Amino acid sequence: MCFTSVRDPTIARTTPCWCCVKISPRRARGELAFGHRAAVLFFVFLLGGCGSSGNSKSDEPSQATSPSGADKLTHSPGLMSLPAEPENGNAPDESVLPALAAQDTQPNGPFAPNETTPETPGPAPVKPAADTPAAVVDSSSNAKPDVETLPPRLPIPDEASRQAALKTVLATFDADFKAARASKTFDPKTALVGTLRSAAEAGGNEPATNYVLLQRARELAVEMSDVDLAMELIDELAARFKIDELGMKAESLSACAAGTRNPAILLKAYRRGSDLTHPAIEDDKFDVALALVDAASLAASKARNRNQVKALAKQRREIIGLRGKFKKAQTAAETLEDEPDDEAANLMLGTYLCAIKNDWPAAAPYLSKCDVPDLQEAASLELTNPSEPTAQAELGDKWWAAAQRKRGDEQAAYQSRASHWYRKGHRNLTGLEKVKVAGRLRQLNEITNKRTLRPGLLVRQYNPLKSQQQGEPLLNGTEKLGDPLGEPKVITSIDTWRFDAQYNATATGFLRIDEPGRYSFESNGFYDRNLLFLNGKLVLKYQQKTRFVVELDIGMHPIVSVGTPGARGYVIVTWMPPGKSTLEPIPPELLFHKPPVP
Repeated sequence: MCFTSVRDPTIARTTPCWCCVKISPRRARGELAFGHRAAVLFFVFLLGGCGSSGNSKSDEPSQATSPSGADKLTHSPGLMSLPAEPENGNAPDESVLPALAAQDTQPNGPFAPNETTPETPGPAPVKPAADTPAAVVDSSSNAKPDVETLPPRLPIPDEASRQAALKTVLATFDADFKAARASKTFDPKTALVGTLRSAAEAGGNEPATNYVLLQRARELAVEMSDVDLAMELIDELAARFKIDELGMKAESLSACAAGTRNPAILLKAYRRGSDLTHPAIEDDKFDVALALVDAASLAASKARNRNQVKALAKQRREIIGLRGKFKKAQTAAETLEDEPDDEAANLMLGTYLCAIKNDWPAAAPYLSKCDVPDLQEAASLELTNPSEPTAQAELGDKWWAAAQRKRGDEQAAYQSRASHWYRKGHRNLTGLEKVKVAGRLRQLNEITNKRTLRPGLLVRQYNPLKSQQQGEPLLNGTEKLGDPLGEPKVITSIDTWRFDAQYNATATGFLRIDEPGRYSFESNGFYDRNLLFLNGKLVLKYQQKTRFVVELDIGMHPIVSVGTPGARGYVIVTWMPPGKSTLEPIPPELLFHKPPVP
């Protein structure tokens, strides 16, 4: 029997190593009650041993069977390297559909919180970018090549070159094309796609030939309504040629949805179209964003999902509104080229950059020249980038005051900027100033909750990865889990949350902190086959047996608890807040999530 010392600022204790004995999730927290080594080993043998499979019988909590899923997670370089809180989180804006308000349709995103810190409202109806970067991709996923290893992209070959190459390709693979057209199954088309891709990868071809080979392969994938394959081929084209990647994906998704009634394919088309709307809006390609929404809407309509159709119609209206604001901002920018001190144009462009694009460094110079006194003063101080706590609190006050006179996107933007500066200075303030700032931060917590969040965490499930099906159900925290299974469910507590034991699962959302200080976290489960992420960073690894201790400021902190097929369908997350000496459940009233997309 080996023992592990567990230490934190308030507790030093020695417990049996969890790799030696696992009784039940509750019992595992305390000291081992057996003194005789042989008795312990015999009891462990009865339980199935440390390496027993998830099918073993035991007295752990019963398994639930509701579907759930995960979001994006990041690997931390070191447990104690986690900052107290991200300095400038991106906040959800609940006014949009699969956009910032819900963020639960990222089927192929890296396995991490689908939640971003709800401090800063993002650019209106856009889907947030990945909360954290992915480092490792599961072998079953469709990852883009590393752009740093690729040669420069080529322009699209001219029409004459493409036509000549097309004739050559059709002649070379004439028999294959005839077989594909004649067959009543997709097998010959699938084989032909592989042949064309291999030919494009071979050296010695002219650029026009490679372009035509990949385009014909993409067209065959669309004919089969193979959404994943079509997107993969467009990624290959985009890696080599300067194509309109998002526009081509919108067109392909629409065609895939139009050519099938298969519910699984329609769901994929819906999710991909919804997912890709965000990068289109970020690139100010609003027409492409509308085309993507229309493709997703077609898929949802054919699948007869009225909630999705209704939500997409709302998102379409939001994008049209965004396009109008963008055009006004463009007009303001053109005006400023000739009249850089035009107050109205500075206000228009500055407001767009901060409230819609969430780009404060770019917005501040314009707002500092506007004709609204409180905005002008706040932006002028913003340009100084204050480092003293009192000056940071003063800047927070100015954005707070500016927010009181606004509504909608502008109010949310100014409130989030006030929160940003309050949080920077809060820890180093003293006296009544610290009390005032803490009160403001708590108010901003309440505002965020009402505007964007709902009580509880969202649980989703995913199929096991190929690597997990071959033995140990290990996750290192950077995998992609694929599409979630079924609909997410809401749980009110993570002091023993349950899922179907044969799947990966996550409980995702936000942890609300109203009192700053030092917090300890512990995540348990059968043989510690679980992970815990906080603020987008991996803080408790798979089979890690120590606690995690961190300083947390007032605010909403993204949290994700992860269970694996080897966890026997349950995970237990507890904490020790400041002033306490023992672990206890996290109060349900401190857990929140963004509502899922229909």
